[in-house]
Amino acid sequence: MTSRSSPPEDAPRSVRGFVPSSSADSLIEPDAWRRALELARVLLRCDEQATHVAVLAVSRLESRLRRQTNRLRYRPKGRRTKVWRSRLQMLQQLVFEATDTWERHHEANDVKPPNGNVLLRRYVRFLVQTAAQRNALHVGVAVCSVLHRYTTPETLAVLDDIACPKEGHWDESYLRGRKRLLLDETHARFAPWLDLESGRCGTRRFRGRPANADERATVRGTLETLTPWDTACEPSGLEEMAQIHRLIHPRSFERLVQRLGLDTVGLWAPSFRSAPEISCESHAPGV
Repeated sequence: MTSRSSPPEDAPRSVRGFVPSSSADSLIEPDAWRRALELARVLLRCDEQATHVAVLAVSRLESRLRRQTNRLRYRPKGRRTKVWRSRLQMLQQLVFEATDTWERHHEANDVKPPNGNVLLRRYVRFLVQTAAQRNALHVGVAVCSVLHRYTTPETLAVLDDIACPKEGHWDESYLRGRKRLLLDETHARFAPWLDLESGRCGTRRFRGRPANADERATVRGTLETLTPWDTACEPSGLEEMAQIHRLIHPRSFERLVQRLGLDTVGLWAPSFRSAPEISCESHAPGV
């Protein structure tokens, strides 16, 4: 029988009293709360706002899990194309979403825009999480074709190597369409700071340059925080969250592309129109 654990004593009152349903695991577990709070602290680097974000993520957890379960009522013609998350992985996703909400509010109200390093972290997180909300194929396109400078055939090789399930019939043209979708969504999010430009053969990318050592370190650290909780590098052909792990986790991805004989430092850094470092003054919305 599952024990009814409650949050630790130092958790905010809104979390300690949060009991959304009568199920045995409806209370937030102490370890889950600590992980959510620590992740929010890493993302925001402000303890007060991190607490608000963690509370917001916890408050949405049960509802989001019910929505995920309700998807099982629908019978698609082919395989299900949306990734399935465990309870902890869903909490991690909700922390990312609540952080993005706070950051958008901060950007709209702060007189000092975020600097380039802050924008790079937010850009990587938004791009990868937007892809991860769909499935491993989109994550592969985001990491290989947008974050890195791999060609469409090279991206296909990576997806084939991790045994990414095919959504009906897809080819290079389909992957290019997925890349355009991710570029458009990311550009809409960062329109004040990012410009799109045309590359070879009419391909599009964000205006930028090959990443320097500091930028590569920033991207690497961000990807480590994005790696799905409670996953590890697994052999090809296993569950989709393990495939996403291999695409996001820096060491796992490096081993993957090295085995395929691809360049491991081909990161593309967007050129941001930015200004000084952000502060920790603004209040988060929706809390």
